[in-house]
Amino acid sequence: MESKETFLQLIKNYHETGQTIKAALLLIDKFELNQPNFGGILLREKADPSYILFTAEGKIGEPIFIRIPENTFEFPLELMVNLLAHEMVHVIQKSKALSIEIREERE
Repeated sequence: MESKETFLQLIKNYHETGQTIKAALLLIDKFELNQPNFGGILLREKADPSYILFTAEGKIGEPIFIRIPENTFEFPLELMVNLLAHEMVHVIQKSKALSIEIREERE
């Protein structure tokens, strides 16, 4: 089992080399967040330091993608894990099994 410092350094290295998607997928695996209808990670424009946005995108019953900012790992790692976990809940809600159609109900 790797140390916390080793894991954090790996995330930092991915960030510094522009491998944001790889870093996000590593977090999803490390914290066992993956879901059967998770389609992957997509990137959006860089986030402003005062506002960061993650979204779960896709049609209900189809693979759902989580879109994150290019500079995701310039923010606190704990926040990024929480945001990924939150969006993964939406991935579950948009699965064939649940099919929660009303956005307000998903939030």
